[in-house]
Amino acid sequence: MPEEPDSYPRILPRSLFLLPLSDPSNVQSGQVGLSWTESGDDDFASYKVYRSTQAVVSALDTLVTTITQQTTVSYTDTGVQADTTYYYRVFVLDAGGQSTPSNEKSAYTPATSTEAPPCRCSRCATKPRSAGRFPRR
Repeated sequence: MPEEPDSYPRILPRSLFLLPLSDPSNVQSGQVGLSWTESGDDDFASYKVYRSTQAVVSALDTLVTTITQQTTVSYTDTGVQADTTYYYRVFVLDAGGQSTPSNEKSAYTPATSTEAPPCRCSRCATKPRSAGRFPRR
């Protein structure tokens, strides 16, 4: 019995559709870390990372970077403002100019750094004698 053809046309290589964008990491007031799965396309040309402050990121939004090394699968966006939600999508382009988008992820950049400021009380300024004990007062 002959094999039935696929009901969906294959315009792009299947590997282009397998580019999940991971949850953003190392999110701080001035940066967002992004990573994705490497494209397995033999005709790979570049990754293009786009950003928007509204959902449904497209190639008409802000182009953050273009990466031409196929094995480079991460990028840190340092052009972000604090106290803002950003949406990201990575597009894979092949040598023929066809592109396929990843899934979309969002990240909220906090108003301030997540690191606690150093304590300035007099007790913390006093050096411990031994094994973490503070001198008696």
